[in-house]
Amino acid sequence: MRRVSAIPVLRYQADRRTLGFVATYFLLTLVAWRTPWPSPWMQLPVVLTLCVFSWFCAVITHNTIHAPIFRHRSLNKLFQVVLTQTYGHPVSTFVPGHNLSHHRFTETARDVMRTTKVRYRWHLLNLLLFFPKVAKGITRGEWAYIKRMRTEKPRWFRQL
Repeated sequence: MRRVSAIPVLRYQADRRTLGFVATYFLLTLVAWRTPWPSPWMQLPVVLTLCVFSWFCAVITHNTIHAPIFRHRSLNKLFQVVLTQTYGHPVSTFVPGHNLSHHRFTETARDVMRTTKVRYRWHLLNLLLFFPKVAKGITRGEWAYIKRMRTEKPRWFRQL
């Protein structure tokens, strides 16, 4: 059983680590952009570390959509805005492609991001070509959902 956080606004103690990873991402971004590097090769370790932390933030985005880290809804919304800055597009767009397609119809024809869309024998090709292969379906679903939510759920639309 998870222990409740000692920080009253967080749901669980482990959520402090999540905030630490996100803060580290922003710190690394600042270092990468603001440090006057004498050579691009000297910047490479920071950029590679930033790539790893970008992946961490993608995982954090996924997890916080399923299990928000704060006890208060307004703080979770604010955290989604922060995560949007690490992820590169609005966290709210996870809803149509991920929650309503992938989790609802996992690995079936209605799952827009099913792994069976790429079946190359060489797994590196599967890795490299998966996103380009599913991007059109994901984007189409996102725009349809956004259009529908403008009238059905205007609060969600405003959050987006």
